[in-house]
Amino acid sequence: MTNYLKKAWLMRFVVNPVWEVVKFVVKPVWLVLKFVWAAVKSTPAAVKDGLAATRGDMSGWDLIHFIVSAVLLASALLSLLRHWSGLPAVVAVDLYLLVLLLLAACRCYSLLPDRFTALFMALFTFAALVFGFATVFLENGCFEKRELGMNSRTKRVTVSSTNLPDAREATYVSLAVITTAAPDYAPTTREGRSAVAFETVSGLLFLLVAFPILAARLAVFEGLPKAPDGKFRVQLADGKWQFTVVTTVATEGTGGLGEKADFVIKNGRVVSATKQA
Repeated sequence: MTNYLKKAWLMRFVVNPVWEVVKFVVKPVWLVLKFVWAAVKSTPAAVKDGLAATRGDMSGWDLIHFIVSAVLLASALLSLLRHWSGLPAVVAVDLYLLVLLLLAACRCYSLLPDRFTALFMALFTFAALVFGFATVFLENGCFEKRELGMNSRTKRVTVSSTNLPDAREATYVSLAVITTAAPDYAPTTREGRSAVAFETVSGLLFLLVAFPILAARLAVFEGLPKAPDGKFRVQLADGKWQFTVVTTVATEGTGGLGEKADFVIKNGRVVSATKQA
């Protein structure tokens, strides 16, 4: 009888509560794992087609933009960690953004990064600006944090100031300045105020270049216009080959074909062009 009561007590107050806790924890985890496994197994064909189209649209210039932006980020981060001068990294990022702005103004769209590359380019250049100016603020020692206090005995107000202590606080101040937020630290010298103005201008340049390029690339969800297979007759007008049947396709240049030509299109690409007599 005593053994039975002991077993009943263990089942009721020990085993059953532990089992309920295990079920409460294991069941949600199991459901999440099943969901993740089902999502991985049933990868939609649209994702695969999108990745294939992305690889097809990218060119050698995308690799150059990726390398340049990655090098700029690495140089800014190393300057912060190694306590180098951050001004060269900042100037290099601004020059790179100006080059992109010039290419966009000159309509050199083939030299601009693709949507996938533009995503990383925007992130890398923004982080490079933040780390570069953080190095400038930290090395110049031109930022202070001032706090007011009061002596309980004399009732006199005291002011205490603290310089930027480390790279983490400098990064926070740089991020706050470039996003027009109000940091806890304020510049106390002319060099500090000039650095803040320089970072504000660099942030505006980033907004003027990186975001429009990225937004313009992402806005074209369907990519380049496509045409069905077949043979079409085109005529040169305003420096572009205008297709008389498929009006959404146009290609630059004459290619020595004169005013009229016959084009053969397969898989949305021009595979041959013959001058019309």
